[in-house]
Amino acid sequence: MPPKPERWQLENFLDHLDMWIERELPSDDLRLTVTAWILTRYDDPYQGVQREPGFDNLWFGEIPRPPRRGDGRRMLVLDLRG
Repeated sequence: MPPKPERWQLENFLDHLDMWIERELPSDDLRLTVTAWILTRYDDPYQGVQREPGFDNLWFGEIPRPPRRGDGRRMLVLDLRG
């Protein structure tokens, strides 16, 4: 039987999430949106993201946000570094 492929793991997730929250002061809604998106990465962390040219392991992806009245056309982008 072939060995199971290694699964990726979130490392220092809570520390980095806390640093982002302290630096950016996002709304509770945005905090939940970002956290939920990151937790959906378990099966395929690179689904829907693109590698940044010229970097070994820097990826960018758009985090879908439900539209809110008065929110305009904003988008949230996250960089994933290995």
